[in-house]
Amino acid sequence: MSSQAILVGGFHEMLDLAESCGVQIVGILDPHLHGSFRGVPILGNDASAAAVLADFPGVPLVLTPDNPAARRRLAGQYRALGATFRTL
Repeated sequence: MSSQAILVGGFHEMLDLAESCGVQIVGILDPHLHGSFRGVPILGNDASAAAVLADFPGVPLVLTPDNPAARRRLAGQYRALGATFRTL
């Protein structure tokens, strides 16, 4: 059974991993990307997260940055908006 997720950070390795796990990436939140990345739409950035979460209710996020401080900051920011998370 396939499931969905939104990536926070556009890294091609994470797209490959999601595909191998059977997870459909419905979009990416990334401040450095625009349009699409490897065919996946860029939904916005951290500032547009509330609107994106409203557009995709119940779709969990996958935090992709490997920097622990950045992951903690993003987790807190998105958790405050009501986001749920998943791992791959």
